[in-house]
Amino acid sequence: MGEPFKPFTITHVAECISEWGRNGFDLSRELLQYNVLWQLKFETGDQHFGVYLKCRKIVANENNEDWSIKVKYAVTLSSVFGRTYRGFFERHFNQDFTMHGSNDFIHLGNLYDDFVFDDQVIVETEITIIEMNGIGKKKKLLNFDDEDAKKLSDVTLCIGDVKFHVLKQLLARQSPYFHSMFFENFKEATMEEVPLKDVSPEDFQTFMEVINLEPTLSDDCVENVLQLADMYQAKNVTRQCEEFLIHQSHHSDKKLLQIVGRFKLHNLEERVFYGLRTKTDIRAAMDPDLKNPEILQRLLDLALKYQY
Repeated sequence: MGEPFKPFTITHVAECISEWGRNGFDLSRELLQYNVLWQLKFETGDQHFGVYLKCRKIVANENNEDWSIKVKYAVTLSSVFGRTYRGFFERHFNQDFTMHGSNDFIHLGNLYDDFVFDDQVIVETEITIIEMNGIGKKKKLLNFDDEDAKKLSDVTLCIGDVKFHVLKQLLARQSPYFHSMFFENFKEATMEEVPLKDVSPEDFQTFMEVINLEPTLSDDCVENVLQLADMYQAKNVTRQCEEFLIHQSHHSDKKLLQIVGRFKLHNLEERVFYGLRTKTDIRAAMDPDLKNPEILQRLLDLALKYQY
């Protein structure tokens, strides 16, 4: 993959730390990003708290060739009172080394004195991929570029050199944007090939699969599909994305509220707030840079309710 990689974050609230004992551990949920599953592992030793980053390739190459990922990442401990402790790492993952980290990230005494509250601690890791090799792209669930698709279509949408043979009526029923394009007085209504701008072929492929009710959504792509659904005013696609985020996503509450702020997903917002039951949960979900003032105020009001 030669594309620029956007940073992504895993946020986890480690619980019941006092019960771990020596060599006790905890795991975050696996998060799919760039066709790789990422996970945090935490463990306690005699005197220190360790933090590790794990990755697992899920898309096999045709020849089962070697793979490698070079990343830099920052691990941050946060307390409910605003204290932070941060460490920076740069590591190289491959088929032989799928976990890296530090077994002495912080002394246990400092962890308990400064960060543990109600036997919980907040750990957040921001990951930036520098280079990735040998990782396959997401497999298509439907083909829109073959002869069968062409025979059943009445228009071809072009994104660069990639062509999508589709039905106008199917798109028009799902999207007022395409309804106007194909059935009102626009030049595209009579064109056999219509160029699309400001969209990647990978994202549009997933968008079309969602329209065709394929189980294609994942944490890796759902935000990009929501962006297209917003652009094309495709409410049913937005609804399917919201249902996925409510019932299947492994994103943290903090990330989900960022998505709510961008796309105004009311049901998802209610699900997240329903799950915020402790001071630590609230602190872990807070993002000072959140662009939606209503959500930020709701978090602050909830924090005051817990007198924190």
